[in-house]
Amino acid sequence: MDTNLLTIRAVAPGSPAAEAGVAPGSTLVSLNGRPVVDALGLRFAETAGQVDLVWRDAEGRERRAVIEKSDDVPLGLGVDPLTMRACNNRCAFCFAHQNARGMRRSLYFKDDDYRFSFLNGTFATLTLLPLEELVQIGATVAVGVLLDTFVVRALLIPAITYRLGERTWWVPRWLQRRPPADAERASA
Repeated sequence: MDTNLLTIRAVAPGSPAAEAGVAPGSTLVSLNGRPVVDALGLRFAETAGQVDLVWRDAEGRERRAVIEKSDDVPLGLGVDPLTMRACNNRCAFCFAHQNARGMRRSLYFKDDDYRFSFLNGTFATLTLLPLEELVQIGATVAVGVLLDTFVVRALLIPAITYRLGERTWWVPRWLQRRPPADAERASA
């Protein structure tokens, strides 16, 4: 038996997978002819309108169903969540190496896992958009960049800085109590 297969932990009642006869405890062999190794692969493969689902039931019998569904309807399979991959690089610019000592352990974990961005929609949202909506987003971002460049940074910020004068460089009291630079150099 293949240990790389995903175990189906839950099947949503009334879902396409439930109607096909998939039961919890089964193992997922493939979707559309390709093996699925994690929850992300499942989420991508199940977006097709026609899904060729192959699974092994609890008795070890291989079963198959071709499911016709709307693209936005999930199969209803619950599998184990992704586990985070750690980065093993020792980059000089890495934020984890620059953290102060004595903070909580999770702040020192260097994740190197783009899969979570995909699973949580950061990238996947844009891949499923129709071209018209993608053009609208692109045009909106372009207008925003132009406004920021030519209006905010070129006109507003300099005008506000000019009007505020010395108050532009206001420093909070706690920062004013900092010793002068000469005293720092002398102590070093």
